[in-house]
Amino acid sequence: MPINPLRIKKIKQASVLYISSIGAMFLGFLIRVINKRYLGKVGYGNFKFIEVLFSFSLLFSTLGFFNTSTYLIAREKNSTERKKIIGASLLLVLISSFILALLLIIYTFFFFL
Repeated sequence: MPINPLRIKKIKQASVLYISSIGAMFLGFLIRVINKRYLGKVGYGNFKFIEVLFSFSLLFSTLGFFNTSTYLIAREKNSTERKKIIGASLLLVLISSFILALLLIIYTFFFFL
């Protein structure tokens, strides 16, 4: 029974994905160790606080627009409607990101200066 070349391609792609994921985890662990040693306890705590703050704010700035717009674009057959969806989603993300940036600047001004 001959082996399907499409199946071999998918196996190679999955292997590359898993290997790169494991490599990224390993590099992340190494960078975390280096950051902890270089920054110390207080500096690393401040760094993680800011990282969590930005990650949390990123969650609210996108509000699932990318996932929703990807779904809508894939479902839509008309190219003009696709362009409208892309434009609307980009506009919403830009507006929400601008509002988020303003809130972060205000937060930084009042709490860190």
